[in-house]
Amino acid sequence: MSNPAFRRVAPAIGLLFVAPLVAEFLLGNLPIKLLGALVILAPLYGGGALLIRESVRRTGRGWPSIIVLAFAYAVLEEAYTTQTLFNPNYLHLNLHLLDPAYIPALGIGVWWTIFVLTLHTVWSISV
Repeated sequence: MSNPAFRRVAPAIGLLFVAPLVAEFLLGNLPIKLLGALVILAPLYGGGALLIRESVRRTGRGWPSIIVLAFAYAVLEEAYTTQTLFNPNYLHLNLHLLDPAYIPALGIGVWWTIFVLTLHTVWSISV
């Protein structure tokens, strides 16, 4: 027989690591040789996914709430944590992420914004 406490905690630990694995490694954003980055990515992606899942589950809500909270997570992460939504020279890498369809009044690149918000809403949290 397995320990009942472990049966309750194991899915949460799994989600903590599956979220960054799907979002970064499965989609090919990071190579497998950077698997050690899970130490940083698990709290970032997995923590967000776990918090959203538990909030929705404990309030008795469903998938629409997960999608809305996942979108909010995506905006917070990209605007404030990684700062790619508004930073034209992210990490000084000269990637020009904001150049295509740039809107000066908002300080964003439309295609990059759509890409990263969809990536986090769908792949980081919902999947």
